[in-house]
Amino acid sequence: MHLEDKYAQLYDSLYEQDKKAHITKKDFNERFYYGYIRNEYVKNFKKGCKVLSIGCGHGYEMSELGIRKFVGIDISKNAIESARLLFPGSRFFVGDITKRTQFKDSEFDVCLMFETIEHLPDAKGALKEIYRILKPGGRVFIATPNRWRWVVFPIKYLIPEALKLFLIKLFIGGERYTIHHYSAEISKKLKIKQHVHEFSAGELAGLAGNVGYKVIDVKKGDSVLTKYVKLPVKMLNKMPLGMESILVVAEK
Repeated sequence: MHLEDKYAQLYDSLYEQDKKAHITKKDFNERFYYGYIRNEYVKNFKKGCKVLSIGCGHGYEMSELGIRKFVGIDISKNAIESARLLFPGSRFFVGDITKRTQFKDSEFDVCLMFETIEHLPDAKGALKEIYRILKPGGRVFIATPNRWRWVVFPIKYLIPEALKLFLIKLFIGGERYTIHHYSAEISKKLKIKQHVHEFSAGELAGLAGNVGYKVIDVKKGDSVLTKYVKLPVKMLNKMPLGMESILVVAEK
């Protein structure tokens, strides 16, 4: 079985598990970059601009940004089936962004890729394909876990997985918190890594620059610190390493 087929099988299994657990929009964590992109960028999107969500999943992240009409692509057919039901006014395709897609050259004004690039065997190939389908002046928003996230909250990454899941279910509850464990089990069976690559903010910005993008914004943040402690993103970016996630905004 080819590597791409293994990843398609993994995500088909995960989205099938989501359906069994009755996962809904309320079960998804508010990432720091949702609010940041919504407040700093979405309000300035041109009316009628064409938006592509890469690794779109159910499409819930687009509704977090206030975007109701968009195009989505995902390697999982189960994800695409769910997205089509939830967003009947949008278009969705099963596809692999690391390969040449069915989209035309310079087709999109905005491309959004959240928590996806770390799973792609060919991250650079994906950025090249996005560059092809972006209009001149178009922007890509890439969010991914920070490779140095353990520096700020090392205890989060030292607690045994079984104990972590028990504590999360005990104090927070919800079936969605079993999904991470299920993902690890399926990945092990398929002999693949859940994260093929992990990036620091500088590494991801550098990769985008090497492909030909002009990097216009780099941010770090943590969903807990932004949502519950209410620390502003600007303050979090003064920390030299750490933080849960990174966001890179780049322009063609």
